[in-house]
Amino acid sequence: MKTLSAPRRSLPCGFTRSVFVLFAIAVTVLACTASARTQPPSGSTTRVDVLRSQIKSAEERHAAGEQLGALWLQLGEEYQEGFELPQAEDAFTHSISLLRSAATQPAYAYSLDGLGWVYFATGRPVEARNCFLKALAIYQALGDLAQVAKSDVKIAEVLFVERRYREGEAESSEALKELRSELQPDLEEMSAALLVHSYALCFQGRCAAALEEANRALTLAQSIFPANSFEISQVWVARGFDQWKSGLPDEGERAMREALRLLANLTDRPRQLLVIAQISALNWYADCLKANHHKFEARQVDAEIRRLRSERQQPVCNGCTVNAAAFTH
Repeated sequence: MKTLSAPRRSLPCGFTRSVFVLFAIAVTVLACTASARTQPPSGSTTRVDVLRSQIKSAEERHAAGEQLGALWLQLGEEYQEGFELPQAEDAFTHSISLLRSAATQPAYAYSLDGLGWVYFATGRPVEARNCFLKALAIYQALGDLAQVAKSDVKIAEVLFVERRYREGEAESSEALKELRSELQPDLEEMSAALLVHSYALCFQGRCAAALEEANRALTLAQSIFPANSFEISQVWVARGFDQWKSGLPDEGERAMREALRLLANLTDRPRQLLVIAQISALNWYADCLKANHHKFEARQVDAEIRRLRSERQQPVCNGCTVNAAAFTH
């Protein structure tokens, strides 16, 4: 397991916007390669209802902790897919308390991953990193190399949000090395690792190299995701950012507009996630427009950002909101 040094606090010159854009990517990687789900008709029985009924029945029968913990884990994953963060946190916390035995270490690690994602999504990166590191140690002990690589991607994302760019670069490089060594690597995870590596490079001023990684991520993503998917939109955001910072502002604008077009037409993800992703992309797009002296268009984008922010006034967890402030300054 790697030893992580103290957080770095300063931003490279020219990077004035928040690192909030990575949040949407992280949500995609950590949870929302979760399948799209159609809202059930009012009054219908949902998977959550079924699991809650099974948990109640298991508790009444004094079922073994392993069985009960597995049910809580499944419930947490259902809430995670629906972006119901307080409920997901509660469910994963329950499963962690019940799955600590030697026989249930894989499920225990999955529960730590789930809780870590909730922490990350609600602006608690230190707690998230601790969960991911604990899960990583379990996967290493089990010899589960695929999960080790996935953990490295998650840790790299958190390090990026903590502005520990050099460590994030190293962690994402390690993940890519591990993924490329596998006979059948997880291509979705590789695409995510390339994106995180790209951002880590560009935030250290190496944006030409970052753009190469973003281009690789786009080629790979286009081979595995639908053309109009959420995942593709996030790759376009990263590519546009790297193009802008590499001295290709017009190409950067076009890439960001493509990302925004995709996000505006998506209906298969929780609305809260889509709004967050739109704000993320619009933040970069506004900065790119201002740098290109397109002031009128930039003012229009800023107005749209304000409108979307007003849409996110409802809290998504006890005492917190998912917002840019969780990851900036």
